[in-house]
Amino acid sequence: MFLSRIAKIFYREFQIVTKDPVLVSILFLTPIVYTIFFGCLYEEKRVLDIPVYVIDEDRTETSGILKRNMAQNEYIRIASETKTLDEFISDTHYEKAFGCLIIPEGFEKNVKKGKPGDVAALIEGSNMIVANSLSKGFAETAGAFGAGVEIKRLTKKGTPVRHALTEAMPVSASVRMLNNPTLNYLDFLVPGLVGTVVQQVTLLSVAMAISREREKGLAKRIREISSSAFEILAGKSAFYTFVNFCTASIAYGLIFRLFGVKFAGDLWPLVLLLFLFTAALVSFGIMISSILKDSVAIMEALMMLAVPSFLASGYTWPQFAMTKPILAISQALPLTHFVLPMKQIIILGAPYDAIRGHLTFLIILAAIGYAGAYLCTSGLIRSGIIEEASQPSETPAKGGEQGL
Repeated sequence: MFLSRIAKIFYREFQIVTKDPVLVSILFLTPIVYTIFFGCLYEEKRVLDIPVYVIDEDRTETSGILKRNMAQNEYIRIASETKTLDEFISDTHYEKAFGCLIIPEGFEKNVKKGKPGDVAALIEGSNMIVANSLSKGFAETAGAFGAGVEIKRLTKKGTPVRHALTEAMPVSASVRMLNNPTLNYLDFLVPGLVGTVVQQVTLLSVAMAISREREKGLAKRIREISSSAFEILAGKSAFYTFVNFCTASIAYGLIFRLFGVKFAGDLWPLVLLLFLFTAALVSFGIMISSILKDSVAIMEALMMLAVPSFLASGYTWPQFAMTKPILAISQALPLTHFVLPMKQIIILGAPYDAIRGHLTFLIILAAIGYAGAYLCTSGLIRSGIIEEASQPSETPAKGGEQGL
């Protein structure tokens, strides 16, 4: 019967799928887990409580009212009222502040005379989501304050409230966007996306190359060169770190030279950051290939990592707007400690000191990865998976079985 044969094929496929734990997780668990993850990541729906500095050069009752109004705005959290402009610009490199409101001297006098109360709003524009939210927050604050002051002034003169509402003029807020003044998507997104590609290509190339080497029976031949797990690991990691670092450097060179992405910082901190990131990825690629011995399983696992890593890195959705569980995941991702300092160097022109913590994390991560890779490689040698060759082969290798 036609339906009977279809049912048998259906049942056969069910048996094949359920015998593969990785495939079961991809089909049944991954959509659910990712949905929960994305929902938790964007649970706040909007970026609120953005850290902002206030420089009050007027220091009057009226400027105090403006600050209180600003503190009540949902987009703004006043982090400091005593910083200077230079300190604000320096603190943007450490993501301590994303905006600054400057209330000039004579602000109260102008307001009381009915003149426009000019204030200056500086916004750090390297993160476009934060910049847009902060622009809205400053505009709402200035508009509400200006309307309130003007209504109060006009009603004191006997103007009916309904007329005062129509005649009220908002405070004039001059907004200046720093670092990415035109909110250019190319300058904002492309460097981060290239970092994601570097991560996936490095992990896949290392893990897949070593896995295929083992599947084709080539891994045992490396013992003809060395029986030391340390030497094997050192040689492989040096090669893959060099190759992937070179290709990553070319990729970033292209976005600067070919596409004109602006580079505001020094080159050497970026080179160091890229090298440490690549080294950490290579160590984990070797470790993953030792744990997951099947190339298909390796590819499936690494592709599952690609989807959430960029979104959770804090490159687009800021870390201060994340819930605590998602923030913990973000801090544990190696991509986080590359794309965030990379953005600080490229867009903000941040100095070495601003990225020191991220560099330290990558060094620790690489050390953990290489320690794990060493243990795994030693285990493979002891278990006989990488077999010891009795003597160097005197006959040419057949086909693609060339000595490593």
